[in-house]
Amino acid sequence: MRIGELSKATGIPVPTIKYYLREGLLPAGERTHANQVSYTAEHAQRLRLIRAMVQVGELPIGTVRTMLAEVDSAERPTDSMLGRLSGALVASRSPGAHADEQELAETAALLQRHGYTRTDSVHVRMIADVLAMLHRLGRPELVGIVDHYADLALQIAETDLATLTAIEDRDNLAESMIIGSVLGEALFAALRRAAHATVSARVFPEDKVDTSSAS
Repeated sequence: MRIGELSKATGIPVPTIKYYLREGLLPAGERTHANQVSYTAEHAQRLRLIRAMVQVGELPIGTVRTMLAEVDSAERPTDSMLGRLSGALVASRSPGAHADEQELAETAALLQRHGYTRTDSVHVRMIADVLAMLHRLGRPELVGIVDHYADLALQIAETDLATLTAIEDRDNLAESMIIGSVLGEALFAALRRAAHATVSARVFPEDKVDTSSAS
């Protein structure tokens, strides 16, 4: 298909497609004539993936480029690829606080108590930074529930990885990792807010208004 047809198939404007081509996010099409380039269903799928990362995941183009490079790297070990994909997400969403070495060590120890084994990763640094921010904001009640969150996160990770182990094709697996990482975070955030609304109605019920009129 030509670029106009690719645009129609994906709902992405031609100028945006050309921008993604210039940025190296979308592989070049096959030149069929001097001024004609042909694109395939694979290009359409890549465009949909890019759009999900940019619009739903709200990721900067640099992060999208880094993550897609992992998909296109044929020799990257699967475990390393997942780590680098999630690391790219962490780098794009730093809380802005910086934990000191003691706070970092305390965070690593907390995670180890719950069975976490990779406590030297960028993810642990981000957790420590968030906890440092909470301490500096004077919110110890939020820090106190991290133990419970840590247990729940392991259960979620078990569910996430169970869906990936059934995928044998590496390219499909890499794409699924991105979709799970980016859209999975958006989905879980929305589920959490929906749960807050449900539980809030139970925990903080509205005061019942007495509508009876005085006689």
